[in-house]
Amino acid sequence: MREDDGVDTVALTNALGRVGVMRTAEGRAALIEAVGKQLGAALIVADLSLPTAHIFAILNACADRAGGMNALIRALTMLAGDDAEAVRFCGLLGPAETLVGTADENRLREPLERCAIPEIPRLFNVAVEGMVRPPAALHNAWDAFVRLADTNVRADGVPPHLVFVDLLATLLRSGDDPSFQAQAGVLRAWATEQIGTYRAKKNPIAERMERLRARFAGSAGPGFPMSLIILLEQDLRGAPGRYVVTHWRQTDPVRWSPEPAGDERVVELQEIPGAIAALLRGAERDWAGRFGGPLNLELFLPSELMNLDVDQWLGDAVDDPTAVPIGTEYEVVLRSQQRLRESGWHRSWNMRSQVLHAHRAPSELLRNSQKTVHRCPPEFDGDARKLRLHLNSRTEVVAYLLSSPPDREPGRSELIVAFRTGLPAVLWSRDPAVHDELWEAVENEPILGLPAAVKAMRTAAELGIDPAARIGRHISLVWDPYYRPIDLPPLSASM
Repeated sequence: MREDDGVDTVALTNALGRVGVMRTAEGRAALIEAVGKQLGAALIVADLSLPTAHIFAILNACADRAGGMNALIRALTMLAGDDAEAVRFCGLLGPAETLVGTADENRLREPLERCAIPEIPRLFNVAVEGMVRPPAALHNAWDAFVRLADTNVRADGVPPHLVFVDLLATLLRSGDDPSFQAQAGVLRAWATEQIGTYRAKKNPIAERMERLRARFAGSAGPGFPMSLIILLEQDLRGAPGRYVVTHWRQTDPVRWSPEPAGDERVVELQEIPGAIAALLRGAERDWAGRFGGPLNLELFLPSELMNLDVDQWLGDAVDDPTAVPIGTEYEVVLRSQQRLRESGWHRSWNMRSQVLHAHRAPSELLRNSQKTVHRCPPEFDGDARKLRLHLNSRTEVVAYLLSSPPDREPGRSELIVAFRTGLPAVLWSRDPAVHDELWEAVENEPILGLPAAVKAMRTAAELGIDPAARIGRHISLVWDPYYRPIDLPPLSASM
């Protein structure tokens, strides 16, 4: 390596020396052998006793061979795995430099290094179509970009690092943080230029990338949470009280695209809490951990199960002295299996869900709405027909507090009216004695903050520091926007 190559040899030598595998003579020998295998011919390096001198010699030998530096990166990645220092070394002299050029790298590196949002592993997963496990040592978006620049696993041939940058720009643009908007602009402009270059060369990657953009633009961001989604439906083949359990996982932070996550199973009513706990443990063990960030639980329940205290169930063994309700560890929300199946209710559901989504940038209509959460006007005296007429005339209403739990009137009829008129957010206290306290707690709560606020109230109730927090043990929340569907199994599968 020569200084006039524009390479900081001291920085490279020091960076490579900090990688754990490079600290022993055996590790360095293994790297030399692995690089030779990548090149198809042995890499000749003098066997020097001083580690720094040996590492410098390895770098020189790689630089003198065509493709040697890329071979070094691939070999180091194989040997060092997720070693954070290995990732940083690859960032100093990685495939990003050769694939996108120094000028482009100078544009991208600073905004990508500044971006350390928790969604990065999930964006990585989308960019490689799940074909490569996200490395554990992704400290920021630049680390991910460097890894992806040397990866070509997509079936459509689109470079994963280009998909990643464009996805990241989409996610940052849809958020509220002003500092992210400038970063998003730089990233989006670069991705657009890359697409233009492909188009000028009549490369089909340009059209494929535009199609991907269109798909992502149609999602209702900003950023979907990682979710375990569970559907319970009556098993029409067996005796009453048996339910079919189907589940999906949502990991894409930009586009709502739940994936089936396992086989159906049939359980008795009393077995449902254990089945839910087992699915949560499986999610934590098998797929959620690799992405980081919070995991939410969404439960599609039939009407007869809507008042179950799901959020109070335990995710751990009942004899675990540290076990806590799942509603304190996850945002646990309910969704309506009945409305999902009843397509005649979907027009109003779609319409109000668009209003819910508009709360991200409030319109004049929403600013004129007096309350975030609404309840039945007292003059209606529990008349569900009047409530339906009232809600039909108030299209800005998207969240409603039932007058009672839905296992009794008027809450039972109000819940049906809420679903028929398309309300995406409904909540109630399972204990009528604290209904008024719940109303005071949520009546002015920002609508999009309801799931997090309810989780906080559930946690406060368990801590028991404030007696008024007792309401948290009794809150059920339906959070059911139309734009977050699942592919329903046919009813015949349960018959």
